[in-house]
Amino acid sequence: MPAPLLPLLKFGGYLPYLAERWPELAARLSTVTAKELLDEQESGWAKTPREDLNATAATLRKEKQHLALLLGYAELAGTIPVMEQTRALSQFAIYAVKKTLQACLDNAAALGQIAETALDNCGITIIGMGKLGADELNFSSDIDIIVFYDREKCAGYINKSDPGTFMVRLTRQLVSCLSDQTADGYVFRTDLRLRPDPASTPLAVSLAAAETYYSSIAATWERAAMIKAKPIAGDAAAAAEFSKLIQPFVWRRNLDFAALDEIHAIKTQINPQRRFQQAASGLNIKTGLGGIREIEFFAQTQQLIWGGRERRLRLCGTLEALDMLVECGRVASVTASALYEAYIFLRGLEHRLQLLHDAQTHTIPTNADDLQQIAASYGKTISELLETLDARRTLVAAAYGALFEDPTAAKQQDSLTLHSEDSNPLVIKELGELGYADPAAIAACLHKWHNHGYRVLMTPRAQSLLIEITPALLRAAAQTSSPDAAIFSFDGFLSKLNAGVQLFALLKANPELLQTLAEVLGEAPQIAERLALQPHLLDNFLITDPLEDFPTAQQLRLELNAALARAASTEDRLRNLAMWHRDWLFRLHMHIFRRTPQSLFASAYLTVLADAATTAALDSVKTDFISAHGDFPGGQCAVLALGKQGSGEMTVNSDLDVVFIYHVPDAHTLSTGAKALSPAVYYTRLCQRFVSVLSLPNPGSVTPLYQIDLRLRPEGNAGQAATSLSAFKAYYTTGSAQTWEYQALTRARAVAGDAALCAELEETCRAFLSRPRFDDALRDDVLSMLKRYQTAHPPRDAWHVKHIRGGMVDIEFAAQFLQLKYAAAHPLILQKSTRASLLAVSKLNVEESEPARILADIYPLYMDIQNLTRLTVGSVKISKRASFGLKKKLAHVLEAVDFEAAEVHIIDVAAIASAAISKIFIINEDT
Repeated sequence: MPAPLLPLLKFGGYLPYLAERWPELAARLSTVTAKELLDEQESGWAKTPREDLNATAATLRKEKQHLALLLGYAELAGTIPVMEQTRALSQFAIYAVKKTLQACLDNAAALGQIAETALDNCGITIIGMGKLGADELNFSSDIDIIVFYDREKCAGYINKSDPGTFMVRLTRQLVSCLSDQTADGYVFRTDLRLRPDPASTPLAVSLAAAETYYSSIAATWERAAMIKAKPIAGDAAAAAEFSKLIQPFVWRRNLDFAALDEIHAIKTQINPQRRFQQAASGLNIKTGLGGIREIEFFAQTQQLIWGGRERRLRLCGTLEALDMLVECGRVASVTASALYEAYIFLRGLEHRLQLLHDAQTHTIPTNADDLQQIAASYGKTISELLETLDARRTLVAAAYGALFEDPTAAKQQDSLTLHSEDSNPLVIKELGELGYADPAAIAACLHKWHNHGYRVLMTPRAQSLLIEITPALLRAAAQTSSPDAAIFSFDGFLSKLNAGVQLFALLKANPELLQTLAEVLGEAPQIAERLALQPHLLDNFLITDPLEDFPTAQQLRLELNAALARAASTEDRLRNLAMWHRDWLFRLHMHIFRRTPQSLFASAYLTVLADAATTAALDSVKTDFISAHGDFPGGQCAVLALGKQGSGEMTVNSDLDVVFIYHVPDAHTLSTGAKALSPAVYYTRLCQRFVSVLSLPNPGSVTPLYQIDLRLRPEGNAGQAATSLSAFKAYYTTGSAQTWEYQALTRARAVAGDAALCAELEETCRAFLSRPRFDDALRDDVLSMLKRYQTAHPPRDAWHVKHIRGGMVDIEFAAQFLQLKYAAAHPLILQKSTRASLLAVSKLNVEESEPARILADIYPLYMDIQNLTRLTVGSVKISKRASFGLKKKLAHVLEAVDFEAAEVHIIDVAAIASAAISKIFIINEDT
């Protein structure tokens, strides 16, 4: 043995054994770099010929010892980084499994048990789990694998036995080839216990059985384990099928904070006492506090929570996951760096512990000579090594503890919790001191929850979590303007939930959400109702602050397009559309509720959501429709938005007024598909399907995206749902259209469909609106329609700003009148939005300029009030139903000292608006 190698190759007992057994390789270590030798070995694996089982077993054992000698030397010499070593060990394991599977199939074919079959078409997929799947094997790792098979494909080449029986026999043979101890040692101890329900399932599991298991009864720890699952050998199609079925199990669409608690419970079983003790002989650096497992759990837990939405987090490797958690903004870079460095150090120490005696160990040696050898391999004394180890462990323990443990949580029994007695005097007393108006009634609610009065509280886990969060919930509600209302709303909220573990765990993990939830429940029952139907909407507060950093309209559209592009089917597209729309609408509603409503901001985003949903819905139904019925060469269709969407002034709960228009060249009377349709039937059905997508609950939502109104189309309800371009033009050209229909057309905007047709519609509408009109006839028509509208929609109170005299509708009529009056002479007045058109008039040298300016200033204020009241009290009288908190918000919007002053102010504003409108229409105030 070359002299320079002696100090390193005398480490422990295993390396000297390997060096003596393979002297030629040991000698080359002094002349060739370890990296070059590793590259040489890896390229040799790919060239190894197919061999029978006995030859395969012998070859793999020899190659494993060569690799162990090379990497053991490289670890001690520091010439190959530790994670590159784990990658090499993992790649060898994958090669070994592939080679062994091929030998097993060849053996079965030679015995006549199966027909010859290629490895990549055998219907078998072997999944690498744990460190194997993550490319993180250590020197003494077992390999964890699961053998799945496609029963139908396998049945096609198995000659006699049942596919299940054959697969179990083949799996045993594969494991034996890898695991059996021979004179040459073993390749890898092979563990099959991570398969579904290992106590009761065979060694090989069919894909159909796996799908049933993972979609119904699999546990959270199995989700965590599947993060590192990777197909490593066998049939590519079967591997793809496995990956498809496992995705929804591992990567939940909604944030899953219940997983955090459950994984913590698993960790606690491994290391039940989280009490830091200095490193010493006997310390387990894998499962002990601050050890390898805590770093892995730190990453895996957050991957489970966020990976359903952040696809970039779906990584197998621990260090890669830490890097991506930083990139996604989920972990501070300083924390990730500390964990990264600790992981590399701990994995290197793990390797050296195992190299001593080729033992599967993670424990600091109790033998003084062994511990001295480990320390010396680092050039340290024993005390220096243990100090270095403790410095790393301390950082890991702190990061892990911050993730899983709340240091501020009270350890003593809190009196504000659930009790079996509904009149507990201590509870009633403290509730009263907190500010609850009727503490006895609140105590009765707690009693009802304690007795599991709702379906959501049927499971022990849900009961336990609710008990834990109740004190914080009660204190959070007490800080709102309506504490009693908040708790009663939460009670109603509970009554509607089907399951609560996810939500309660979310609130436990994020106490600040309790304050937000209490505020919503106490003061915004409309939002609370939506939350009761879709509690996972609270996830949005964890993805980003819903009140900050709204993306641009372009970014929103790009995000939706990316979500739609990931869909494999139309149903998936619609589900992704519904989820995207649901989340962003909720975030916007919360912004309106918790901040000054900012009508121009809110309207812009509400309109972007509506436009994007309209486009996505039309594109989705067109794709399906073309596949069923073909299309028309040169055929086009478009959606013309009117009303609030057309004007870009969407408010909370605005419906969509649309006209569906199509154009087909005269030469085409039938579509090109097998189920050919005439143009009128084709586009009418396409329109109906489009309306259904938007106005009926889609997969992934429990409420419709929008209410759709088609009544503004030519001929109204008497006309076809879809209107041809020629019919649309004829209706407005021949004099059939009435003045109110031209008023509606002032807000017409093509929002979806073929670009050429959209452009033509915009120009056509502009031409219709620009015709000269007789002022008196126009004024009479507009006023007549306005009076009819006012009679049909009397206001509920002064806060019903849409219908009060001088309110939103009156202003809109005035703006539309001015547009129709002046468009021929001043085409720039044809702005889509009410406010923009009024501002355009205010810049003209006409008698209505000043009244128009006044109305342009008032209109956004009305939109603020309407948004806020629709989110909170809906359609009831504000003075009777508004909470103290809402009254305070309304006073803030109007910059008044209190609600009473605000009510006076809104009456004054309406009077000013009414006077301005009268000047526009030249109305005598007495008429």
